[in-house]
Amino acid sequence: MIPATLRNKVMKALAFFSSGRDSIVAVKLIEGQGGDVVGICFEPPFVSAQRARQSARYIGLPLAVGDITEPLLGVILSPRHGYGKGLNPCIAAIATIKRETNWKWTGLAVGYSLVLGWGLAVLICQLGVLIMTLK
Repeated sequence: MIPATLRNKVMKALAFFSSGRDSIVAVKLIEGQGGDVVGICFEPPFVSAQRARQSARYIGLPLAVGDITEPLLGVILSPRHGYGKGLNPCIAAIATIKRETNWKWTGLAVGYSLVLGWGLAVLICQLGVLIMTLK
């Protein structure tokens, strides 16, 4: 409930809108309390904001979509902390696999990468221990 001191004031809110149920419920909750809500959605190069646009249109939410391709590619191509050395897929690859297939294949890709990476690490470590004990 809205406190009595705020009842006659118009609340303004900015909602980070992904088109999911949680975003829709959050928007409707604020609107139900008299709030004026504007949605914002960021569109990276590997995920479309089309669902967010459709959901926003369906619930009557004004939506601003920001294209973050340039800054995101800058971070990907010149990461501040260097490139990863592991065999695990990056977040962009996981998102693309999920978008183009389903959770089963996404889980399989992530699981396979993790098991392969950890397995090779254990094997190499054990070979190192064996070599050191043979000296």
